[in-house]
Amino acid sequence: MGSSCNVCVKKKFFASNNIAFQSGWFGSEIFAKGLRNSIVILFFPYTGELWGVNNGRDMLGDHHLKEVLNIIHEGKHYGWPYCYESQVLDNDFGISFDCSKTEGPAYTFTAHMVPLGLSCYQKIIFPKRYHHSVFIAFHGLWNRSIPIGYKVTRLKLDSMGNIISHEDFINVWFNKDCSPSGSPVDIKYSPEGDLYLVDDFLGVVYKLNTH
Repeated sequence: MGSSCNVCVKKKFFASNNIAFQSGWFGSEIFAKGLRNSIVILFFPYTGELWGVNNGRDMLGDHHLKEVLNIIHEGKHYGWPYCYESQVLDNDFGISFDCSKTEGPAYTFTAHMVPLGLSCYQKIIFPKRYHHSVFIAFHGLWNRSIPIGYKVTRLKLDSMGNIISHEDFINVWFNKDCSPSGSPVDIKYSPEGDLYLVDDFLGVVYKLNTH
């Protein structure tokens, strides 16, 4: 469940936590805390762990908060609203909190790109070099002096699922005046292995091909 504010203390049970629902809706429990807005989560097929990208708070300048990929473990706290990035205290919020007790991100990206889509690709339709990949759709955001994001990034994995590095996979949604011409939202693959991307700026769905 995402937060309704930029940075604040949420007192309701369902605010800014990942919730694990028991089978049959007989009850619910908090699985992990401190996630302001993990818009998309998935079970990572290599390890069975829960992965999620997170949209953190705004208004800390062009370079913070970095976008993050979290490996979400039961009972862990991921910082919001007290801390951000790798256990950095949020001084603007003004609350004393032990950030060393929070869980740092598994991977970070440039700030203000807004990750909204996440897909782990293991199928065989793409060339072999793409078989161990995580694709992240970055929507882009107004809260930066120079726009950034508006692209799809690929996390390169080894055969065991460890992250090696990242690279731009598609980065074409900028006009000459640096205004965006598209905004990727979600990326998913079909049972056949085809990869699809939603763009809410143009209102289209792309079927992605590679050579």
